[in-house]
Amino acid sequence: MANSNLSRRSFVHLSALNALALMACRKAPRKGAPLDVPSNRISGFGPLVANPSAVLELPQGFQCAVVQRFNETMTCGNRMPAQPDGMTCHMDSLGRYVLLRNHELSDAAWMKQARNQYPTDIYAENRRPSGAYSQEMYGGVSRVVMDPQRLVRGLKTGDAAGSVVSSNLVLTGTQFNCSGGSIEGGWISCEESDAPEHGYAFFTRTDDDRLVDAHSRRVTSWGCLKREGVSVEPRTGHVYMTEDHRDGSLYRFVPDNSDDPMGAGRLQALAIEGLTDTDPESPLTRGASWPVRWVAVGDPQAALKPCREQVQALGAARFNRCEGSVLVDGSLWFIASTAGPVGAGQIFRLDVENGVLHLEVQVDDRSVLSMPDNLTIAPWGDLLLAEDNYNAGGGATHQFIRGLTPDGAIYDFARNPVSFPGDCGAELSGPCFSPDGRVLFVNIQAPVGATVAIQGPWGRE
Repeated sequence: MANSNLSRRSFVHLSALNALALMACRKAPRKGAPLDVPSNRISGFGPLVANPSAVLELPQGFQCAVVQRFNETMTCGNRMPAQPDGMTCHMDSLGRYVLLRNHELSDAAWMKQARNQYPTDIYAENRRPSGAYSQEMYGGVSRVVMDPQRLVRGLKTGDAAGSVVSSNLVLTGTQFNCSGGSIEGGWISCEESDAPEHGYAFFTRTDDDRLVDAHSRRVTSWGCLKREGVSVEPRTGHVYMTEDHRDGSLYRFVPDNSDDPMGAGRLQALAIEGLTDTDPESPLTRGASWPVRWVAVGDPQAALKPCREQVQALGAARFNRCEGSVLVDGSLWFIASTAGPVGAGQIFRLDVENGVLHLEVQVDDRSVLSMPDNLTIAPWGDLLLAEDNYNAGGGATHQFIRGLTPDGAIYDFARNPVSFPGDCGAELSGPCFSPDGRVLFVNIQAPVGATVAIQGPWGRE
């Protein structure tokens, strides 16, 4: 198994958790909890089974099927928007799976220039929903409710779409809804945008069975920035936020009331003692660590200049395109997807309790791992990393979902079999497990535009 450039000492923090509880509401377990992994766990699930006609190539014993595709009519009457991205899965009071799913779209001009020429009549301009946040933007959130028993049966026959009970548009008129964060009862959807009146987070709920008034769901107190991943620490109410920009920062929102993390509070940015640039010309050393502090964002609404420019003038650190994040047992794991010696990613761990930042992974071989983006914690304690390769080369040929074990090994879990010369194919995004740990959901972006369900022998039995 290839070397992951991960220190075993630090990855122990990742395994000491109840991962299924994390999938449900992103809450960290008590310290000292036993490892929630099967006794016969190994690194990976074996080699991928080659199948160029499959939607995803998986190890032996696993099945996958499309739940819903771009442009299919949803039960609300709208069609499923393109570019499905960050996503969460919850379970409702009837025991059904509920997906809340981002759509990474911009304005009509951007859509016309997109590679697969998205039709702008998804929401024709003369039929724009009245609850749209903006009449010019096409991004947003959709919701899919599924029957778990029908889904599991359908996966065995390749008919996951038959499990859909209902689907609807929840949020529209926002821009570049890339990632966000799973919270109890819903999903925080984030705009990766610096456009005027954009760059905000929005709260969507699992019971949003119709289009909501987007303005009423905007979380203004968190500020305006090119926000990507969001992780909420339930004990303190602190909200950690990544910024997807080549000169981005890492942020923390400290609420005045820990029980109201979306209320009033202070926005801050991470400063690293002795280090202002985490992606310098000379690569950092994996395993290195630094004490950190937080600097105040003077104008969180970025009226005069972006938040990152404000705080970096005060000593806040630069990160090269921060993407997904997850809080695990007092540590925030987050990805800088295009940083490092080959421009293919770094994975950091911020010990939020002790104020220390650790560089745990630094990609130096794109055939092993390349440009990880969204990430999630698996029920057996590994990190699953969805790749977003911008180009082939350096060993990168396809888009993968890779697993990262507590032993420091990287393995292949899934591969998009379709690629083109110089192009690794459609990005994989939004990996998340059902709260019962039975099904993994993932999105495939352009030109496929689909949400896919995966099941198999997770316990290696």
